Amino acid sequence: RYTVQNLTADDFTARVSLSSVTRAGTYTLSIQVIRNVVSDEYTITSWTPEEIQLTFDQIVTRTFPVEVNTPNLTAADGYLMETPYADIDYVTVTGPQTEVDQISRCAVTIDAERELTETLTTSGTIQFYDAAGSVIESENLEYDHDTVTVTIPIYKTRTLDLQVEFVNVPRGFPIEQLGYTLSRDTILVASPSETIDNIDAITVGPIDFREIDIGTEITLDITLNAGL
Repeated sequence: RYTVQNLTADDFTARVSLSSVTRAGTYTLSIQVIRNVVSDEYTITSWTPEEIQLTFDQIVTRTFPVEVNTPNLTAADGYLMETPYADIDYVTVTGPQTEVDQISRCAVTIDAERELTETLTTSGTIQFYDAAGSVIESENLEYDHDTVTVTIPIYKTRTLDLQVEFVNVPRGFPIEQLGYTLSRDTILVASPSETIDNIDAITVGPIDFREIDIGTEITLDITLNAGL
């Protein structure tokens, strides 16, 4: 009795034979308990439980693109919110194939609710979703990133006039009296800084005066300065 009372878990080993495991799946296997040190002073008569369920699977690694969701963030009047992005493009997931196969997409959601007037940088936790949109929670999945840094770009906007530049205008020609129409007279321009407040118009062209005539139609590219 004295010997048994002084025994601890370290004196025993519980083990399971995997000889019957031949493919992926869930198995009910018998547990065997043995003594770590052979002794004639006691014998093991029983243990509980006698069986255990073990699930075996192939371990696979896959890469998923990171989506960013900002359902409650908007740009204030006079501002434009560009597409939010994370500081990583992909996350690598390793785990049992049956669980990795359930992953349909990977996303980080920023739940903050506010109107923004400047670019916001924050952090969020990556979550995995199945095809039905339900969150997948598993301790068997390992991935190389848990949290990511998310940037929500906010640009200030202004509606600016479009004006046309001409070259090779004959000397003395009253260019201000030249009649023409534009398919659009204004353009909405955005900038991440306040420099847009110093711009009054966007110039397109130049148009070579020697190549125009009554009824001429010309398609012009709109070229913006850096930062616009």
